[in-house]
Amino acid sequence: MGPMTAPVIFGVLITWILVVATFCHVNASPLVIPFPQSRSFGRPGLKHATLYGAVLHKAKHIEVWRQSFEKNTSTPIHSHDCEEVFVGLDGKGVLKYWHDDKRRVVEASVGKDMTWSVPPKVRHQIVGTSAAPPLLFVVTFNNPPMKATTYQSWEPSDAGKLSFPYLFDRGGGDDNDNDNEL
Repeated sequence: MGPMTAPVIFGVLITWILVVATFCHVNASPLVIPFPQSRSFGRPGLKHATLYGAVLHKAKHIEVWRQSFEKNTSTPIHSHDCEEVFVGLDGKGVLKYWHDDKRRVVEASVGKDMTWSVPPKVRHQIVGTSAAPPLLFVVTFNNPPMKATTYQSWEPSDAGKLSFPYLFDRGGGDDNDNDNEL
């Protein structure tokens, strides 16, 4: 793929999101939103920005985030009731997920010029593996706001802990908000 692939995919994704937002917004009026500042939420190596969301924009059907993960930065092991679709814009990473049929964790390389998805209720984790540039992606999911369950292990017997309201929907976002959630 050429060097303009990720920006083109990103542009198409944002256009699609704004079209959907136009039809799904509470007042059925177009909504134009400047990109917000990314914040770490107390997790070194993470940068997160909600581009379109339930709490900030009253989204009813979809939510869109931009995130970056520096090398060795990861989400906790987690799952949620929504489907996620990721568009890789830069860097490299690994998607780890529990494969029920294989009864083990499977790893897939993810990154720039790639699209990947995670079905609802699948335990997964994303890890940044490149130092420069960091893993950068846009992720969209249905049924906002996010309700995530975090786990201490991959073991199916680990019941996990529900996180709602979700870390990114609670405000804050500076380096003093040290929270071990997604």
